[in-house]
Amino acid sequence: MIYLQPHSGLANRIRVIVSGLAFSAKQGHPLIIYWKKDSGLNCDFHDLFRTSEKLDVRQYDVRILILDRFKNKGPLKKIFD
Repeated sequence: MIYLQPHSGLANRIRVIVSGLAFSAKQGHPLIIYWKKDSGLNCDFHDLFRTSEKLDVRQYDVRILILDRFKNKGPLKKIFD
């Protein structure tokens, strides 16, 4: 598995995703993209792009991950569910 978390503005995210897709194809490992809205781009992935069955994009909110970390005092499990 290859995990990818693009950040910042739209152009930076597209560049990282394209690189991740190429690397994933070359290595023969599936790619999982963790998309987070932030100050650079406050928009959901699915509002910008159409997806295919081959692309695994998971939306998450970092505030939920931080609260989960303090609540369970364990690893950040939500992003790996």
